[in-house]
Amino acid sequence: MVTARVLPTTDFPASGAGARGARGSLSKLWALAESEILSAAPEPDREACRNCLARGREVLRDGEVIGCDGETPSRLLTHLWSAIECDKARQGLDKVDRLEAGLGEILNADYAKSIEARAPDILERSVGPAFEAAFDFQAMSSVLASASPEATLPESRRRRIGQALSVLRSQRFFVLATNGGK
Repeated sequence: MVTARVLPTTDFPASGAGARGARGSLSKLWALAESEILSAAPEPDREACRNCLARGREVLRDGEVIGCDGETPSRLLTHLWSAIECDKARQGLDKVDRLEAGLGEILNADYAKSIEARAPDILERSVGPAFEAAFDFQAMSSVLASASPEATLPESRRRRIGQALSVLRSQRFFVLATNGGK
């Protein structure tokens, strides 16, 4: 989400700093402005002024302060475009992650139905050492083999899913900008 706030340059030193060409984060310029205001405030008013500035600091949404000059439209549009593209990339990456997880679940479910997955040693490893003495894995394997017929995916489909997963895992479909969009 992109927000813009306009602070008149005559009302607050942090906004005036942008107009004077100062660059930096709003929080940094706010701290400088606080010092300026507090040092100029009469002693009896300083505590009230400090409290007011602290409330303002609590609601600050930090970001870069820019001056209004010939570069402003270009910088603003570039920032907006970057933010929108970053949002699109995040959504795309989320979709790729969901596709990868779904395809992986299909292959895992298919493997769980296989004769190989119902072998005694595989069953024993899936239960873990805490319960290995509680089960007869040979008997369990026999029960599972007779209770549920093997209904696995055709090899061609399993191969296509594996290839799709390989592409999803190896390709860089989207690149998220880091370091402030640079």
